[in-house]
Amino acid sequence: EFTLQNHKMMLLDPTIMKHKDFQHTRETVLADATDVACAEVVHTTNRYHWRLVGQRYDVMSWAPDKRNYHDIKGALNRDYTRKFPTSLRPGETWIAEVLLEKLPLILPEVTLFMSANDM
Repeated sequence: EFTLQNHKMMLLDPTIMKHKDFQHTRETVLADATDVACAEVVHTTNRYHWRLVGQRYDVMSWAPDKRNYHDIKGALNRDYTRKFPTSLRPGETWIAEVLLEKLPLILPEVTLFMSANDM
């Protein structure tokens, strides 16, 4: 049994080998190898880090976070209840003028909420 700094060597997962982000490295550096030896460097809840044996390359992969943030106490601030931009008051229209075009670029797929008080 071979190890690399106390981590067992293994073959790199086929899912990683076939991943589109790994294809350039596989084609150029690994000469289209079908199997690549690696050793795990770090494995956390959502992050995987392998070192390719005999190469000067590391591979990192992140898994989606499966926590349900709506169930985490304190994740939602109950002081912010008015949905932006549908619940704006007359004195707050300037906020929409500033943010509406930029918001999808800065925070895609995020819903903003405003405090109950006028801004």
